[in-house]
Amino acid sequence: MRSIAIFFLGCLFLIMPVTADAKAIWTYDEDYTGQEDWGSISPIFDACEKGTGQSPIQIGQTRLLDMPPLKPGLGTAEGKVHFIDHTVEVVLASTHRLKVADDMYALKTIRFHSPSEHMIRDIFYPLEIHLMFENGKRKRLFIAVFAELGAENPAIGPIFALATKKSPAASDLSFDLSALMPQADGYWAYDGSLTYPPCSENVAWRVMKKPITLSQPQLKIIGGIIGRNARLTQPVYLRTVSESAK
Repeated sequence: MRSIAIFFLGCLFLIMPVTADAKAIWTYDEDYTGQEDWGSISPIFDACEKGTGQSPIQIGQTRLLDMPPLKPGLGTAEGKVHFIDHTVEVVLASTHRLKVADDMYALKTIRFHSPSEHMIRDIFYPLEIHLMFENGKRKRLFIAVFAELGAENPAIGPIFALATKKSPAASDLSFDLSALMPQADGYWAYDGSLTYPPCSENVAWRVMKKPITLSQPQLKIIGGIIGRNARLTQPVYLRTVSESAK
C-alpha cells in the first residue's frame, strides 16, 4: 500500500507544475515577466528561449518563387471579441476557409499587435494583424497583414468599439473581413512559431507585402487598449524565406 501511495504522490508531483504553468503570468514589460525572460517563467515556455525556428523575424534576403496567391474566403464575418494575452482577439463563429496545396484551413482567430512584429528589412508598421488558420490536423497557418496610416478601416472600427481591458468578457461581433486583407496577392513565406508564449514552433507564416490602412484616430484607440504588444524579432538562422513572384 505504501508503494502505491508513493506512486500516486509522484504522479501528483508531476502533474501540479503543469497545472500551475498553464496559468503562468507573462508580459511584454521590461521586468521579470518581460519577453526576454519568457523562457524561464515556465517549462512549457522553453521554446521562447531555446527554439531555433522562432517568430517574428526581420525579412531581408529572400528566395523568389512562383507561389500561388492566397485566396481565403472573405466577406461578412461573425464572432466574439475579447481581450486576452495582452491583445484584442476575435474568435470566429462563421467559417472562412483557405486552401493551400491540397490542404484546407479554417480561420479560427484574429489578433492585433502594435507596432508590427515582423520587419521588412529596416521598415516596420504601426500595426500588424494576424489571421490564424488551422487544418484538420491542427497545423497552424498565420497570415500577417500590416496596416499603415491612411483611410479609416471599416473592419477595425467595429472590432475595437467592443474591445476594452475593463470588460474582458466576449462580445458578439459582425464585420467585413475583406477589409483586413490587402487587394494585392504578393507575400513572403517561412516556417516559424507563435509570437507569444508558449512560442510553439511548426507554424507556417504568410506575410502580405502590401499593407492595408487605418486612420490616426483608430490607431490611437488601439494603442489605448493594447499598448505595446510586439515581440522583438528573432534570429532567422538557416531558415529560407520565400517570396512570391507578384
